[in-house]
Amino acid sequence: MVSTNAGESSSALFGFSSDFQTFSAQRLFTAIDSSITDVNFFVPGTNTAATTSAFGLIFVDVEVENLTKLEFFDQNYALIFSRNASVFGNQGLTFLGGVANAGERISRVRITSGQNTIVSNGRLGNPNDDVVVMDDFLYAEPVQLQRVPEPPTFALLFLGLLALFNRRRLRLGKFGRNV
Repeated sequence: MVSTNAGESSSALFGFSSDFQTFSAQRLFTAIDSSITDVNFFVPGTNTAATTSAFGLIFVDVEVENLTKLEFFDQNYALIFSRNASVFGNQGLTFLGGVANAGERISRVRITSGQNTIVSNGRLGNPNDDVVVMDDFLYAEPVQLQRVPEPPTFALLFLGLLALFNRRRLRLGKFGRNV
């Protein structure tokens, strides 16, 4: 859910006008009925899977330790890096990000925005728990995944037949007799 749509004169802030502030022009984000958002990368303008070398975002209203975090995964879904967001208090802004600088590539980022959820405008999943939302997302340009190309089928067939021929030739010996 997005807190304000283009053309709206006042910000809705998910129905909680006094709970959130913004870092830049008002456009906060939250998952509905979940505190988890998965970000997958694609080549811009396509459905082609991609990776990036850096990702970060600004959380709003992180008040409880160890409940808001980012997890970075490579193209094989292995966890590369995980970090909890710093607590910055009511209406505070917290930046959290990571850079892949040891040769790894980021294929997916799992964002956990606190423990509580926004069910709809003005309704929390649990009215007693704190809720965290997301502001600006920053990331390096996604580039297409570099996969190891599969050898052509004909080449594999040829190599298999060659191996069988050589094995048979060795078994028959020099004069075509069994050895």
